[in-house]
Amino acid sequence: MVSLRILFLLLFLEMAAGPLSAHPVYVSMCQIRIEANLDLQISITVFSEDLARAIGRRDLRATAGEADSLRRQIAAYLLPHLAFAADDQPISFAPGNITVTPGETRTVVSLTAKLKALPHSLIVRNTVFFELFPDQTNMVRLTANGEKQAVLLVREKPEAELLLTSD
Repeated sequence: MVSLRILFLLLFLEMAAGPLSAHPVYVSMCQIRIEANLDLQISITVFSEDLARAIGRRDLRATAGEADSLRRQIAAYLLPHLAFAADDQPISFAPGNITVTPGETRTVVSLTAKLKALPHSLIVRNTVFFELFPDQTNMVRLTANGEKQAVLLVREKPEAELLLTSD
């Protein structure tokens, strides 16, 4: 648990530090929240420099006319690398429930969906940047039903099942 907290701290410091020519850690952060009304909110934060490399760009700057195309390009890369299931049922996200916010140092992708019931388990698969960086770590943090859980996903173990308890 201490090493997980240290990685969260490193991620926060790295993403808050501003533009860097190279960063020593390769991490992404996936925050999942299940609200009492069963709204599922997922936010994936990645380093923009790494994302630009993944989609074959020098950076993520775009003119106003290019912004929509860039957002589609980012979603086209990220979404196949992410999978979520509630009680073994895949969760899909309508195009209107996917928001991409590119930034100079970090890019945030937000996904929303409505669950039918509070699941007993949530399966998360995140392979973002595994093809680029052998030491990539994808952090996942779940907040649901008054509980918080966290797990680290790596190339050798890109998927985890998070168990939720019911009231």
